[in-house]
Amino acid sequence: DQSTALFYVYDEELFDFLTKGVQKHGFTGIDVNHRDFEGNTALHRCLRHFNSYMARVMLLRADSFVSFNEKGESLLACLTRVDLSIFDLYFKPVLVEQVEKTRLMFEAELDKSKERASQIFVEACVFLNLFIVERMLAMELDFNAQGYNGKTGLLTLMEAYENFPAKLVLQLLDKPVDVNIRDIDGRNALLMLVLKFPTLKPQGADVELARKIIELGVDIDQVDNEGNTALHYACKIADFDMIEALVEKGADFRIRNKRGLLCYQMASWGVEQILATLFTT
Repeated sequence: DQSTALFYVYDEELFDFLTKGVQKHGFTGIDVNHRDFEGNTALHRCLRHFNSYMARVMLLRADSFVSFNEKGESLLACLTRVDLSIFDLYFKPVLVEQVEKTRLMFEAELDKSKERASQIFVEACVFLNLFIVERMLAMELDFNAQGYNGKTGLLTLMEAYENFPAKLVLQLLDKPVDVNIRDIDGRNALLMLVLKFPTLKPQGADVELARKIIELGVDIDQVDNEGNTALHYACKIADFDMIEALVEKGADFRIRNKRGLLCYQMASWGVEQILATLFTT
C-alpha cells in the first residue's frame, strides 16, 4: 500500500531515529510527507487510527498542517473527529502555539472546498469542539449545511448535554442561517431549543435566545414528526417564562398533536389545570 515504517511507529524515539537518526549512519531519513496509495501521510494514518500520542509527535514536527489525501480529507477533518478530551490534551495546545500554521490550515480548507469545510463545521458542532467551531465561525461557510441526520450546526449545538456554547450560538445566529431547517425528526431551531431547554437552561441558555430565533423568522407553530409545537414542549416542561415568550409572539395554543393533545394537556396534572385556565380565559 506504499506506506513506510513511519505509518506503524508507536515510539517517539524510533520516529526521530527513522527520520533523522539514520542520517548519522549514512542512510536517508524517511520522508514524513510520504504518502500511501490513498494519499495519506503517516500523520493522517495516526489520526484516523486514534494513535493520538504519535499524531501529536508528528504534528509538532510538521512543517505545515495543510495536507489532503486523494479523497480530499484533510488533517483538520481528522482532528475534528478526535474525542474532545483527547483533542484538548494532545492537539489543542499545539494548534494554539503554532498560530500561523493553524491559520493556514483553516484557510486551506475553505480554499479547497467550501462544501467540505461547511461539513467539517457541522462535525465540529457534533463533537462540541468549540476550538474549531469558533475559528470556523470567522469563515465564509454555508452555515445551513446539514449532516447525515438533517441537523445543521445550529441544531446540533442545541443538543449539548454539557458546555453549551451560548455565546457561539448567538454568533452563529448573526450569520445567514435558516432557522426553519428541520432535522429528520421534523424539528426546527425553536423546537429543538425548547425541547432541550431543561438541559440547556442550567448551562446559560435563556428565553432571550428563543426570542432571537423567533425574530429571525422561525415558524413558531411548526410541528415535528409527533405533531408537537414549541408550545407543546414548553408546557410539558412547565417553563412559564418560555410559555409567555411564545404566546406573546403569537404561538397557537389550539394546535393538537398526533395524539390529539393540546399544548397544555402535555403538562403534569396540576400544571395542566393552571395552563388550561390561562389559555381558555
